[in-house]
Amino acid sequence: AHVLFEDGKMDWLTKDEMEFSYRTSVLQKKRPGIVLEAVFQLTEGDREKISSAMQKNKDYRKETQPWNFPC
Repeated sequence: AHVLFEDGKMDWLTKDEMEFSYRTSVLQKKRPGIVLEAVFQLTEGDREKISSAMQKNKDYRKETQPWNFPC
């Protein structure tokens, strides 16, 4: 991820350097900044299986999380 830090400096951070965890990253914990650009490495998969998994996740979220509040 290409990040702009509070001090005005910019740098590229790897996924390990970003220290991703549930709803947090290094940007919240240690080095406040804004992601300007990101590169994703995706893998191919079976379209039907992916669509099915996405629908199951959506259904689960709809059952367990309030939908009447903004993000």
